[in-house]
Amino acid sequence: MAESGQQSKKKAYYKNTQFANEREWKTTYELRHKPILMLQSCLRVSYTSPKIMHWITDLLRWLYDKGSEITETEPFLEKYIARAVKENYLIKEDFNMGVETQHIVFNYLDYLLWKENKKKYDDFSFEYRNSVEHWYPQHPSEGTFESWSHDEGLDHFGNLCLVQRKTNSKFSNLSPISKKGSFKDTIENGSIKLRIMSKLTTDNREWKTVIFKKHGEEMSDSNITTSDIHETIDQEISNLLTDNKEYRVQDHLYQNNEVYQFALHNACYDAFMNEEFDPKQPWFMDHSIERKNYVLFEKIANPLLTNSAYYMKYGTPNYMDLNIEIIGDDRLAMAHNYVLNGDVMADPDVEFTVDKKNRMLYPQTYQQDSLQYFERVDGDSIRARELNHFMHEWLTNVVDQKYKVQTIYTEDKELSVKENPNAVRSFCKQNGIGMMAHKLKELEK
Repeated sequence: MAESGQQSKKKAYYKNTQFANEREWKTTYELRHKPILMLQSCLRVSYTSPKIMHWITDLLRWLYDKGSEITETEPFLEKYIARAVKENYLIKEDFNMGVETQHIVFNYLDYLLWKENKKKYDDFSFEYRNSVEHWYPQHPSEGTFESWSHDEGLDHFGNLCLVQRKTNSKFSNLSPISKKGSFKDTIENGSIKLRIMSKLTTDNREWKTVIFKKHGEEMSDSNITTSDIHETIDQEISNLLTDNKEYRVQDHLYQNNEVYQFALHNACYDAFMNEEFDPKQPWFMDHSIERKNYVLFEKIANPLLTNSAYYMKYGTPNYMDLNIEIIGDDRLAMAHNYVLNGDVMADPDVEFTVDKKNRMLYPQTYQQDSLQYFERVDGDSIRARELNHFMHEWLTNVVDQKYKVQTIYTEDKELSVKENPNAVRSFCKQNGIGMMAHKLKELEK
């Protein structure tokens, strides 16, 4: 339990468990919190009766046995739910179960769709949606549009979605087109499958003759076969590494390093699913956090990578200025700074090196003066990984918080937005960071 508020207005609330390893940074362990919360929410809203909430006992027992392996919580829950969906739905090979389709099938599908595109569905949350809805109704309003029999596809998974009971009453016996037009807000706040069905709907007849089946097949594919592939890949990798002595080092990394395990698994999955996969390409490098950070930094401060400038200052309303400068050969520093008693303080300051040929960024040191904290992470793979994730979040925030270039120092000139805004805009565009320059309207204000 934790408290919020002040004095008499204090309130108690339940605080989320931190699925964190010892000495792990918040920016690292928070990445796994959301999926775990979503998976538990998926189970909670699917199994509402205490008589069938066995998953809680199973999860607690697993956590008790595997307490030191908390990073495995997410895959454990995914496989747990996937097994339930497979046993109660796919193994029956019947996609025409209608209202008998178990709620866990719909909710797990929503989780997978959310996981595939978290940014698009960042507003989605699990709710007690306890009614299986026929998008094309079982009993159309008399004379308004064609009826549809159960054996023609009315009960097919592609024509079903999970809604709240009050939503079921609102939808009544309206046609898909009428539901889409009359209840936009309800649909936009509903399940992800419902949103997709609404978006696909352009004509009532086309829905019940073509679209429903195509949609159902697509949703069924993403629902469980993906989980089966992941499980098969895990087993095949394990067999390969343990059966071949020449892979002793790889086997040790796979068993003890979650980053290596995640990367190797994803490479195999990509090779399996992508027909254009090229094994000659450096997959691990292309998908690494070091490459992602380099690409982000390139968008923000490319002139520092090309040596067109050696110092750049950025600003945005309500946040501290950002300073980035070259401090050595392929070594740079990035910092938020403030002045305290005449001294310049770092909040924080990160030094990093860049491999321009391979387009990789490697954080080296972290400094936080307000905490009197300094750490050198090169040589420590765990701390380096955590600082990599911190850098990724920091660079992303620089873009999201709309930081813009204020000052530029080159070998022969100094450019300032206050003195020559057009020159700064021109410099940014010429060096591939036009998005980091103030727009003319912003400068006029």
